[in-house]
Amino acid sequence: MKTPLLSRESELNESRIGMETLYTNRLHGFPNLTAGQFGPVPEEGVLSLVVVLATSVSLVALVFAFITYR
Repeated sequence: MKTPLLSRESELNESRIGMETLYTNRLHGFPNLTAGQFGPVPEEGVLSLVVVLATSVSLVALVFAFITYR
């Protein structure tokens, strides 16, 4: 009568292997960062980063000015 226990254990092992492959596979839509091949950053990307950072800093400054205004 050990067969149900063994079959249940093998099912658990198979599901564990399935979960491991699910989480360890490369995610689609994201670059493979483990390859170590970083190309040059395009100007549009740098410009976008500068705009986002400047906007964030200006919003923080605006909130700080609003809080400290008497």
